[in-house]
Amino acid sequence: MGNEGSRSETTGDPLAAAAAAAAAAAVENDLRVGWRRAGSGDGTIGARDGHCAVTATGGKVFVFGGVVENSALGPSESNDLFLFCPETESWNVVEATGDIPPPRSSAAMAAVGCKLFLFGGLSQGTGWMNSVFMFDTERNTWKELNVSGTCPSPRDKMTATAVGCRIYVFGGFGPVSASEEGNDSDGEQGAEEDSEEDATDAGDLEDAQKAAKFGWFDDLFVFDTVTMSWSHPMQLNKSGPTRRAAHTTCAVSDKLVIFGGRDPIARRNDLHVFNIESRKWVTDLPLTGIPPAPRSFHAACVVGHRIVIFGGRGIDNEHFNDIHVLDTETWQWMKPAVDGEPPTPRGLSTASVVGDQVLIFGGSSDFASDTMQCLTYFAETYILKVDDLLREKPVTAVGGVGSDSRVQQITGEGDVLRTPSDQSAAS
Repeated sequence: MGNEGSRSETTGDPLAAAAAAAAAAAVENDLRVGWRRAGSGDGTIGARDGHCAVTATGGKVFVFGGVVENSALGPSESNDLFLFCPETESWNVVEATGDIPPPRSSAAMAAVGCKLFLFGGLSQGTGWMNSVFMFDTERNTWKELNVSGTCPSPRDKMTATAVGCRIYVFGGFGPVSASEEGNDSDGEQGAEEDSEEDATDAGDLEDAQKAAKFGWFDDLFVFDTVTMSWSHPMQLNKSGPTRRAAHTTCAVSDKLVIFGGRDPIARRNDLHVFNIESRKWVTDLPLTGIPPAPRSFHAACVVGHRIVIFGGRGIDNEHFNDIHVLDTETWQWMKPAVDGEPPTPRGLSTASVVGDQVLIFGGSSDFASDTMQCLTYFAETYILKVDDLLREKPVTAVGGVGSDSRVQQITGEGDVLRTPSDQSAAS
């Protein structure tokens, strides 16, 4: 038998009816994945969350920055760079030179060939950033780029996704300019507290941000890595996502697939697809299966024509350790059966593909509502086999989710998170 949702009889109970509806929407499949913890190296890299992870040419997986657990100083932002060694399944420090980026969390990084491009992020010392740094993986050198064009405003928790020589930056959270006041955070409990917490008087940027409003973004920018220039192309229809941050964006062929995240209202589990060529949002996705529960701070990666979603933080600040697979040829959501010992529930981890493996690294959990921060950080690396995620094609759906759930809007409480972790208002 394939994997499918459990079924229950309904007796007028709304919860039972909802469970039955979910079971009817399940996509029967034969996916089965096995978790394995990597052999060594947890102590070298240090427990952290809010870091970046990308795979460059040659199958090299790099991790940069984030908030690192420090028993003496407490959680602190970092700017260290690590490289994963598949042979020893460990992380090694990269001795980099050049224009080393300042420490930060919740930045975005994408790889184009042997170059890594780092954008934005949040520093407790200087606030939000919108600078661009490039790391040459062959020379181990950093360079702060002198870019042209219309760049995104300072922000964190956005995504950066490479397609060819271009990098697409979507969403995020940060100071809102006068022209962007539609994104402001008025009415969000804790947003003003967060802006006061993050602002400092260390310089002009901090002074400007201290008086600013803060909010979420729904803009899409493109960075050309050949001309080192930004552009802000017009989207030719208005069916895109709400303003949001802490979402994921994956590139599949000529499409950007955005899932979940947090908007000014709640955490979401909606799916949006942007066609790069037509510059239009796809509005007629034939989605079937049961989508993941609403979440932000989840991890995602592309395996063939499938997108893998792991973990994240839910509408009640609970954390997940589940796996969901979206087939972008059939647009079916599937939930694999699981063997082995999975990671404990967590958010703010990363998912990377190297060779025939998917790496899940780091993250945090145990959210404390009084401090608005997580108490537990992780340094483990877990491994899944790519073949397991591609082994079988899904069986025809038992039932459809219906036209209403192509874009599901699940509401929840609008909590606001704070630094020094990247857990600020847009979580």
